[in-house]
Amino acid sequence: MAKIQIKIDKRKNCMKPDGSFPLVLALHHKSKTRSLSLKYYFKPEDWDQERLQPLSGENKKHVGAKIQSIYMKAKLFLAEVKMQSEFWTIQELKTNLQAEILSNKSTTKDSKEKYVTRKINIASLTDFGGKKIERLRLSKKNGNADVISGALSALKKFQGVDEILFSEIDSNYLKDFCAYCFSKNNKASTISIYLRPIRTLFSEAIADGIIPQDLFPFSSFKIPKSTKTKNRALRLSDIEEIRKLELKPNSAIWNARNYFLFMFNSMGINFIDLAKLTKGQIRKAKYNKKGQLLEGRVSYF
Repeated sequence: MAKIQIKIDKRKNCMKPDGSFPLVLALHHKSKTRSLSLKYYFKPEDWDQERLQPLSGENKKHVGAKIQSIYMKAKLFLAEVKMQSEFWTIQELKTNLQAEILSNKSTTKDSKEKYVTRKINIASLTDFGGKKIERLRLSKKNGNADVISGALSALKKFQGVDEILFSEIDSNYLKDFCAYCFSKNNKASTISIYLRPIRTLFSEAIADGIIPQDLFPFSSFKIPKSTKTKNRALRLSDIEEIRKLELKPNSAIWNARNYFLFMFNSMGINFIDLAKLTKGQIRKAKYNKKGQLLEGRVSYF
């Protein structure tokens, strides 16, 4: 039989800047665990785990009564669906439990069923993204593969799991992820780098018929925009000072200075393009007897 427990999620990545942690309803079913956030946050010393009551706060009695009401509602629901839940996956049970907890006297049976139907989708974002990463690497598009891999890793670290379903991510999830990133001193540009590939994966999964359109969470959520970086430029006199520096030949700083000047002299060639430059990209090249390039024109895209 499925079991539930209300507790503080004390994982380090869940801690807010003020030292508080989220209160969750932990659901255990078929050797797996899922958590439902109750949208309350407490510091460990402000929570009575035995009585399921907050120890501080102006509305602590009201909040405590509400939390205990949710707990009793969840226990009653699990008892009612005891036999039926044996055929459910943990995601199906979690979704049905969410629908029950979120419902009130005005909630119709039809609206509850629609909620469950929308949420129950076992399509895995991590599996779908992993397969795309494999295709990109086979196509030698390692840069794009790394971007998706980094985005999925960030979500896994935030959630503390290895597998994430499409249905688990909604606008509230994305808001919580952004708050988590900002608490780690990530900039809006970093968050944008994480979420744009995730948005693309959702769009592609919808186009492939893997998930329904209404699971797309970015319709009501806007990815944070990165602030425009202030232009910074060296004076030409600074460049000349760098050019005149007397450095030990073949030392690390000697090489770094020469790479920098080559990039500057080549109309600001990007470092990655410089790193991948081949002799075949130098047209009309002339070399001396030592194989050193004397002249030519660099051609690259």
